Amino acid sequence: MCVSVNKYKKIIENLQQKVYPSVHLFLLNINPDSELCLTAINELTNELSSLEKIENKLIFPSVLSLLEKDDEDDTFSPNIEQVIKLTQQKQDKIKQLFVNLFIETHQCGVCSKEDLDSELKKIETSFFEAKQQWLAVLHFLTSYEYKCNNRIGGNCACKTAKKSITNIAIQ
Repeated sequence: MCVSVNKYKKIIENLQQKVYPSVHLFLLNINPDSELCLTAINELTNELSSLEKIENKLIFPSVLSLLEKDDEDDTFSPNIEQVIKLTQQKQDKIKQLFVNLFIETHQCGVCSKEDLDSELKKIETSFFEAKQQWLAVLHFLTSYEYKCNNRIGGNCACKTAKKSITNIAIQ
């Protein structure tokens, strides 16, 4: 393995155990006064849940399997560029839905402007910064520093090379 998996696991755990639950709790605690507010909350909740499901079921496991892959392993290798593109598109949509939600809740009088500013800051800190951190480590997987030139069949062969060197040293 060329990259420390622990760094990726910590980011994933943070997203799964802290970030997503806190955003969902935030959305549950908004009491909409109008149909427009309810629609904005539902759209945001649906888009957030969609991203979370895609990450939990497909993206996180496939990225971890890529990093943990042995040379004999036939597990799926994701196209990291496509993962980044999908994640970025979903995040951009979520960001716009947050803006729509804050505009609607402010116009409906659900929260004061100070409350909205405070909550927006919490969301930006917990969700968008955590997601940017995730995108940054994904970008690393596409960088020259990560791309291992020791490949067999498209897979990192560092472990195999290490075994070969060990066998040569033993002989």
